[in-house]
Amino acid sequence: ALTRLLTPEATARMNALGDSLRARLNALAEHLSMPMVTTGFGSIFGIHFHRGRAANIGDLDAFEAGREGQIAALKKLFHLDMFEAGIYISRRIMGNLSLETSSAETDRLVGAVEEFLHNRGPLLRSALG
Repeated sequence: ALTRLLTPEATARMNALGDSLRARLNALAEHLSMPMVTTGFGSIFGIHFHRGRAANIGDLDAFEAGREGQIAALKKLFHLDMFEAGIYISRRIMGNLSLETSSAETDRLVGAVEEFLHNRGPLLRSALG
């Protein structure tokens, strides 16, 4: 499998799709002025309800301090809203793309996140500033 399926070309395509997904989600959050940032590397991504710099775990922890309950509730709501949209994402709001992931599937995820941000934006802003 590692020589026939996980080729350098397939890996590069998968990682480029992940890079594009993170960039699109971050651009969406910025465009809507939402406290959300997507981090990760290659095919791995994590969505964080966060405002400001997120260069490392310390930045995320500093923002979360005192807001743990609100962020946990928002993650639960996000998780359930994604289920309703037909998208499975872990409750930690972390995911990874596979070799079979297509750009149509990442488009669908971006669309579902956009709908979440539009529908839940007032709640996000209220809870996190």
